[in-house]
Amino acid sequence: MEEKSKKKKVGLILQIIYILFILGLFYYLGFPLPYIAIMAIIILLLILFKGKLYRKLDSLLSRRLPFLSKLKPWIKKLIIITFFILIWIILKQIIFGVLKMAGIDVQKIIMNSLNQSMK
Repeated sequence: MEEKSKKKKVGLILQIIYILFILGLFYYLGFPLPYIAIMAIIILLLILFKGKLYRKLDSLLSRRLPFLSKLKPWIKKLIIITFFILIWIILKQIIFGVLKMAGIDVQKIIMNSLNQSMK
């Protein structure tokens, strides 16, 4: 039992280090600090709630799609992860669309930052 707890803590620490590396890379590429902070908050919330989100999505899909319970566990997990990624992409597009209507074109900012760092 204690070994699982240690593994979870090590996994969480590695995820945080990876996130800090990615955010540092964004800073190095010249992304504005407010956007980096927003990305950090979203990523950290995703890490903190991923277990709960996965379980809720698993139960929702199992209720809506009863054939999932008959599949092999790894296939079921692959389908749930695919749905999670699709939901994440749709949510991202909605957020980017709302920001664009507010006058903030995130995709243009990202491309400009990448183009400036390439020079």
